[in-house]
Amino acid sequence: MAISLETRLVSEISWNWQDLPTSGSATRTQGRFRRNLAFSGGTSSSDPNLSGADPVSSTEENGSAAESDGTQAVDALWFQENAEVAPFAGAIFDLNEMIQVVYGSGIPIRFASLCTLYVFNRSKTAPLVLVNSGSTAASNVLEGTLVNVMVPPGGHFVLCDPASSWTVTSARNEIQIQNPSSSLLTYDLLLTGTRNG
Repeated sequence: MAISLETRLVSEISWNWQDLPTSGSATRTQGRFRRNLAFSGGTSSSDPNLSGADPVSSTEENGSAAESDGTQAVDALWFQENAEVAPFAGAIFDLNEMIQVVYGSGIPIRFASLCTLYVFNRSKTAPLVLVNSGSTAASNVLEGTLVNVMVPPGGHFVLCDPASSWTVTSARNEIQIQNPSSSLLTYDLLLTGTRNG
């Protein structure tokens, strides 16, 4: 049975998606992830958008904690499930020109900054490589902290910056995934952050 990206995020890294109330039509790009944390009194939710903030009650109104903290709430979400990369090929994602397809319509998403990078390698034999090469590679988006990362078959890799301080600029705007094997690579990719415009 195939497991959805949302189910995997809940089960493997304990993040839940919360829709934020908005005027007009809501899409899955409007909301935030919250990480459930166990403590002696029960369960609370810690918002990865809050830098150094105390855990907030799971019944707290959406969005209020981030606003009172003065930090930017995540307002951009882009994801792809069961994506494929041919053998010995790659995929490049320009964070200034992402398109999220919702109900058959493309919604443009331009990231101003990144909060979360999550990749899951669905392949049974092919490794997945987050590439550190070129002037606009992922390492530049993430302030030079990332080297080539090989995600083994069935593995996942997560980076999270609660302050969304990985700024996207014209020189830091690409995420690159490569398939170094002779087998087809299948993967999920999720990015959250703040919108540009």
